[in-house]
Amino acid sequence: RKLNDAEDEEIDLTAYSLKFEKCQFVKSYAQDLAEAGSDTVLATQRFVLFRLCPTGSCSSCNYNYGEYMVDMEDYLGYTVEYRQEEQEEMCDACAEQCYYDAGDDAAAAGDDAADAGDGDGDGDGDGGRRLYTADCDTCQSDCQKIANMEANYYLDATSFVKCQELQAADDDGSALYAGPICASQGAKIKIGVFTDEDCMF
Repeated sequence: RKLNDAEDEEIDLTAYSLKFEKCQFVKSYAQDLAEAGSDTVLATQRFVLFRLCPTGSCSSCNYNYGEYMVDMEDYLGYTVEYRQEEQEEMCDACAEQCYYDAGDDAAAAGDDAADAGDGDGDGDGDGGRRLYTADCDTCQSDCQKIANMEANYYLDATSFVKCQELQAADDDGSALYAGPICASQGAKIKIGVFTDEDCMF
């Protein structure tokens, strides 16, 4: 992907990969808490530190990299969106490349004709586009599991990128919430269960 700077000059980031470094909570003064007469004027904010590393060097990433900090909710939102698009692309390719029936012979003949005349000279029928190649040994099972998560009573963890209510308030007035939390001293992000609607306690 490319980013634009203040002068609209494009910065090519295609040679870099994103590497998660750590997450952390930071307490800072919050004007809205002070004005509301809250017990504390310190609000807890969640951040993620990540690096842009030269592709292929993410295991070390100690040279020619950039380090950045972003709000955890934003980081998780973009990461989830990317992974969902990646899964969708994989399952679409799996459906196209790994399921075969007798009627596919005619389609295969049409593909051969496209290969010969796609114009990019590589004979792959893609017209120069980069295509996802499915691993048929695993993708069918993986995509079936993804499609049947809800039917098999699994909760999609991506639903809890933001703090969500798990259980409504019971007779004693307590409710449960789930949301992201730093774990393993910031080395991981996990889903935790909380008793407050901001997923802090």
